[in-house]
Amino acid sequence: MTPIFLINLDRDTERLGLMDAQFARLGLAYERFSAVRGDALGAAARWFHLVDGVSPTLTRGEVGCYASHLGVMERLVESGAPAALVCEDDCRLSERLPGLLAEVDGLPAGWDLVRLATLPVKQAVVRAACIGGGALVKYSRIPVGAGAYLISRRGAEKYLAWAAKAPLVHPYDEDFARPWICGLSTYGFAPTPIRQNHLAVSSIGDRPWRPRNRHRLEPFERAAHALADLGLLGWLAASASNVRARLSRTHRRRITARVGA
Repeated sequence: MTPIFLINLDRDTERLGLMDAQFARLGLAYERFSAVRGDALGAAARWFHLVDGVSPTLTRGEVGCYASHLGVMERLVESGAPAALVCEDDCRLSERLPGLLAEVDGLPAGWDLVRLATLPVKQAVVRAACIGGGALVKYSRIPVGAGAYLISRRGAEKYLAWAAKAPLVHPYDEDFARPWICGLSTYGFAPTPIRQNHLAVSSIGDRPWRPRNRHRLEPFERAAHALADLGLLGWLAASASNVRARLSRTHRRRITARVGA
């Protein structure tokens, strides 16, 4: 069975109890990974550019989250397991999860990451395969959110190699939504078997909005990645679907405005 790593802060015993009950109900064993605190990084500080112990672009909570996910990837590589499920402690697990985990060996050759919990997907997806009672999909635009995902050992090795050289200036879930930066072959699963952000209050504190220093070529890199990932026909179909959705919303707004007038 695919190993499961649950990221959990030592102080969050209530969250651990809620997740433990869910895994027990589904008959799934897991290994708790003690989450890294952003104010007590220890050896994990090597991943980040810190000024007086603080990241210029990330909150302490975001640094801790990123360090925790990197730590789990290191644990996976050290274990020698071919893949693992990584899960945060604010998720709701569905009954579909055990069936999906039982079919991990049937995932496409060369896969690196399968996102199992994301924020609402607002862009078209393309079906890649049927597996685990659902559909393996590729995204026309990868959504933010990485509270639960399958990652292969090769994918973990790739990501760790990239992170060792790249300046980590964005939260990990934003970097996960940009797989071209590290070469991860990324899929999603629909319907999602895990709901993230199930608990109303974040354990790491609120994430304040602030502008990110994004590369000016990112829109073009995103489009190029989608074209390469989906193929020409898939990209055209997804783009047409996205345009229709935008036009439909615009049309509805115009009708509402006209009626309101």
